[in-house]
Amino acid sequence: MLITSKRLVLISIILASFLCSYNRLMGATIFSQSCSQSDVEAAISLATEGDVVVVPSGTCNWSGLSFSNKAITLRGAGISSTIINLSGTIEMGDSIGARLTGLRLNDNNGDSFNMIHVAGHKFRIDHCYFYNSASSYLDVISVDRRDLSVTGRPYGVIDSCKFEGMRIVVNTYYNFWDINKAWYNDTLGLGDERAVYVEDCIFDNSLYGISCIDGNRGGAYVFRFNDVEHSYIEAHSLQNDQERAIRRWEIYGNNITNNGTAIYYPFRIRGGTGIIFSNTISGAWTNIGIAFDNVRDITSVGNAGLCDGNSLWDKNETGESGWWCRDQIGTSTDTSLWTEENPHPEQTRVPAYVWNNTYNGSEVSVDEINKGDFDHIQSDRDYYKLSTNFDGTSGIGVGPLSSRPDT
Repeated sequence: MLITSKRLVLISIILASFLCSYNRLMGATIFSQSCSQSDVEAAISLATEGDVVVVPSGTCNWSGLSFSNKAITLRGAGISSTIINLSGTIEMGDSIGARLTGLRLNDNNGDSFNMIHVAGHKFRIDHCYFYNSASSYLDVISVDRRDLSVTGRPYGVIDSCKFEGMRIVVNTYYNFWDINKAWYNDTLGLGDERAVYVEDCIFDNSLYGISCIDGNRGGAYVFRFNDVEHSYIEAHSLQNDQERAIRRWEIYGNNITNNGTAIYYPFRIRGGTGIIFSNTISGAWTNIGIAFDNVRDITSVGNAGLCDGNSLWDKNETGESGWWCRDQIGTSTDTSLWTEENPHPEQTRVPAYVWNNTYNGSEVSVDEINKGDFDHIQSDRDYYKLSTNFDGTSGIGVGPLSSRPDT
C-alpha cells in the first residue's frame, strides 16, 4: 500500500506523542553518588513524578528521609547490598504511586518509632528487609493520614518483605471527625483496592511475641499469603472516644506458627467486619482459634462508656443490653456523617465470615471472649462460621445440592 506524505507526517506525530507520553510515564533514572543521606537527598531533590532514584550498595546511617508528595521510586541495590541504619522516619507522605524497594533498614535508635510513614494512594513497599535489634518492638510501617492533602483512606501494597521484631499498623486519620468519614463515605468494599494489602511477606517476632499487623481508626487491610513466626494477627475496637475501630479486614492464606513461648491467640479481632479463611496454624498457643471481643463489654471508654444499654453511641436494641455496640464485630457503614451537631448515627450490619482455618488439619474454634455480663457478639448473627452439618439454612459450609432448601 502506498503511504502518502500526509500519512507519514500523521504517523510521525502520533508516534512522537506516544513516545513522549511513555517517557513521562517511565520517568528518568537518577543515581545517588553514594548511600549517604545527603547524597540520597540531593538525588531526590532532582526527581520528579515517575522518576527512579537509585541508592547504590553500601552501609550508611540515616536520621530520617523524606520524599513526601513525590510520586517517585526509591530503589536500593538489594537487601544484602544497600544497608541503612535508620534512627528516624522515612516519610513517603501523601503522594500517589510512591515506591520503596530493595533496601535493608536496621533500627538504629533503640526507641519505638515509625521506620516508614506512608499516607498516599497506590503506594508500594517491596523487597525490603526491616530489622529491629532493640529491647522493644517497633511499629515499622505506619499507614495513616496526618493531614488532608489527599482525601480518603490510604491504600497500597506491602509485599515480598521480611520483618523482624516489628509490626505494621493501618489507620486512616488521627482526627476523630475525619475518622468518621471512613465509616460513612467509604463503602465496605471487600476485595477492592482501597485497603493496605500485605502479602508474600515473612514476619519473625521471636524476641517479642507481638502482633505482626494491627489497625484501628477506620483502617482497612488485607493480610494474605504471609509466613508468620511467634506473632499473631490483630485488629482494634473503639478504644477511646477519639479512636474508632478498624473498618474492615480480610485475612487468608497465611501460615502462622509459634515455636516459642505460648501466645494467647493466633487471631485477636475486636471490631469491624470482614473474612478470615484458609489460614494454617501450628505451634504453641494458649488458645488455638480466633478470638472476637468488644472492649466496651468490660471497659468504660470515655464518653462512650460501657455498651450496656445506656450509651447513645450504640443501637440499644430492646432487650439486648446495648447491642449492637458501636463498631463491634459485624458492624459496617454509618447511616449518616457523624458530627457534633448530628451525633451517634445508626450503623448498618454486615456479619463477618470465618471458615477453613486449621490447626493440625482440624477446623479451629471461634471464641467470644471478655464478654463480662453481655453477649453482644453471637454466631449466626454477628458472624458466621463453617457448619459441619451444613444444609444451607444458616452458617456457611459445603454439602450436596440435593440438601439445599427450596427457599
